[in-house]
Amino acid sequence: MGNRVRPNRLALAGGSERQVRFPPPPPEVARWSNRGVRSFLGSSTVAAKDGLSSSSGLAPAWGNPAIARAGSEEHLARHQGRRPVAVARTGPGRWRSAPRTWVEEEVRGAVRQRALHSHSQLWWHPSMQNTRDGVPLRQVAIAMTALVLLLVSGTDAAAAEPPLTYLSAAETGKTIRRWDCCKPSGSWPGKADVKTSPVNACAKDGKTVLSDRNALNACQGGSSYICSNNQPWAVDANMSYGFAAAALMGKKESDWLCGCYALQFTSGFVKGKTHVVQVIDTAVSDGKSNVFDLLIPGGGVGLFNGCTSQFNAPGDGWGARYGGVSSKAECARLPADLRAGCNWRFDWFSNADNPTVSFRRVKCPTAITARTGCIRKVE
Repeated sequence: MGNRVRPNRLALAGGSERQVRFPPPPPEVARWSNRGVRSFLGSSTVAAKDGLSSSSGLAPAWGNPAIARAGSEEHLARHQGRRPVAVARTGPGRWRSAPRTWVEEEVRGAVRQRALHSHSQLWWHPSMQNTRDGVPLRQVAIAMTALVLLLVSGTDAAAAEPPLTYLSAAETGKTIRRWDCCKPSGSWPGKADVKTSPVNACAKDGKTVLSDRNALNACQGGSSYICSNNQPWAVDANMSYGFAAAALMGKKESDWLCGCYALQFTSGFVKGKTHVVQVIDTAVSDGKSNVFDLLIPGGGVGLFNGCTSQFNAPGDGWGARYGGVSSKAECARLPADLRAGCNWRFDWFSNADNPTVSFRRVKCPTAITARTGCIRKVE
């Protein structure tokens, strides 16, 4: 597009109106959405070109200004052979006198105001009175840089997670859920052919790893519990990690303990998502299908309840004995160390109720084995 002429909607000091010719903004500026700037900049509304003074008396208005539009203002200033002064965004309403002329421009639906070099008067929004000078553009640049680094680091973290290595053909199964606080079966020595140690078991605090691998299970009156970090967590929107008990058709406990499986959900609200689990316990088999009992705090204690002795939970655990709590709000009843896993159920897992799965054996991600300390000799 060539240069455009839009009327200056702001009445000048003498009550007249004038038109100002200005070039379109650079493409990189036009691409910025006002919504994106609003979500990042909050209520800040004014920015001054670094080293130059801003319009005096400008304040946060109802919306968020084109602080990031300073590049466009500078572009316009160069076109007119002058130095840029300030940019700001205001809301609708009556305007008041102030020492600058402003032009309203619309780019892809985002309305913004831009300061033009002039000796005439600016009519501005009432909410912009009794305020301080604008925020230096340098501060905005620093904040924008921090945001970019945050986004990049998040992307890099996801990218750093290696792709799954599949070790078997796909099979089908079903899921249930529980969290009984009991010592996992995989924590006993000799249960699986591992090159490290059995699955870590913890003291009553759920954090201190017990050196005595033969310590009696808390669900049998002992002092050995499941470690609190054996709960699920989201990797990204479509993948999460966690732990499970299992009972697989045609296999025995030594085959699945400490092994990892990628469960792709085939029903419910999580259909299409993948939950990678390390099997650290044995589930009750129905003799007809492959079963993965997902270990989710607040998912119901089931047959055994070690949570009462560990955390003084009710006799049937938190919520119903089978099924657990029924809402995210009820996760607040759990100890602080277990709430993240409980929240996962209502966030990433969308409170899906025993969805079916297509599963495959995979090489265990190090993020998972770092929590249990258990790695099989042969994956």
